[in-house]
Amino acid sequence: MTSNPFFEPWNTPFELPPFDRIRPEHFSPAFDRGMQEHIGEIERITSSSEPANFANTIEALERSGRLLRRVSRVFNNLTSSATTPELDAIDRDYAPKLAAHRSRIMLDASLFARIDDLWRKRDELHLAPDQRRLLERHHLNFVRAGALLDPAQKVRMAEITERLASLHTLFGQNVLHDEDEWRLVLDERDLAGLPDFARAAAAEAAKTRGIDGKYAITLARASVEPLGRMQ
Repeated sequence: MTSNPFFEPWNTPFELPPFDRIRPEHFSPAFDRGMQEHIGEIERITSSSEPANFANTIEALERSGRLLRRVSRVFNNLTSSATTPELDAIDRDYAPKLAAHRSRIMLDASLFARIDDLWRKRDELHLAPDQRRLLERHHLNFVRAGALLDPAQKVRMAEITERLASLHTLFGQNVLHDEDEWRLVLDERDLAGLPDFARAAAAEAAKTRGIDGKYAITLARASVEPLGRMQ
């Protein structure tokens, strides 16, 4: 396999992802390394012998997971706009794995203990407004994710989260496939009142689907809305 772009600096304009070099086979090892590095960063926070403070806990938490975020943002961009069967398969495979990874962090008792300690002392820490807001948001996110649950409840919470991640992914893929595959085929007489740009788009949609001399309306919003506005 060629070198993985996710493991290299991006010397592109504005450090944009080098989409021309990124291939489906790059994502699995990048996700795996990203999760591994993220857990290591979290463990360094929780194993610190120093008392929790804003820098060694909240700032460190903010800095953690950079590789995983880089990979996830590119992957989510592609699967929502230019997906392929290969990417869909990776999405189904990694949705529960990524959910389990997030649960492992959000339900980490040692990590939450440090955040909770800071949150309880927030009035004494002389934090800047943005720092206080960040601390409060992290605390709220952990609570909502189940940090206050007992051990058995945390296990169940993690199971539910993984299952929901899989169902959400399957639902999203089904919607995208329906948008791509379903079409309403129309003749010229059916397009009275439709703007020229919408006519051109409908003609192109028909052409790409092998329907010559016709027009096709798909479930894509840009295709449906002009037709719905016709009186």
